[in-house]
Amino acid sequence: PALRRYDSITDIIYYLFILAVLWRLCGPVITANLWFIAAILLSEAANILVCLVRFGKFPATHSLLSKGYCLCLLGGLVALLVFDAGSWIIISLAIIALLTNTEGIAMHLIADAAPVDVPCIFALRK
Repeated sequence: PALRRYDSITDIIYYLFILAVLWRLCGPVITANLWFIAAILLSEAANILVCLVRFGKFPATHSLLSKGYCLCLLGGLVALLVFDAGSWIIISLAIIALLTNTEGIAMHLIADAAPVDVPCIFALRK
């Protein structure tokens, strides 16, 4: 579990660097969608905060939804850098981020211990 938590921390640092690169290379699109990017970052922060407050540990749920979200982030990166996609990609990523982080928060609220590598919220049923 500790290694999985470090993996999650590394992922977040990596995604923040990617955001910085996108800001540099796709500034107008990023600036035009600051509210959606703020929603992504705040939902991620809320997910982390709930787990830290509840269990004193960094989250490492690695659900199927979060793995799909990571693939969407990769697709969004390619769409922005290669195909010069517009605001629709950031709006789509914000929706997926909110769904994914809502599931993560719900997992942390109903679990008895900090969940690690749980496929979905329904796997936590007793």
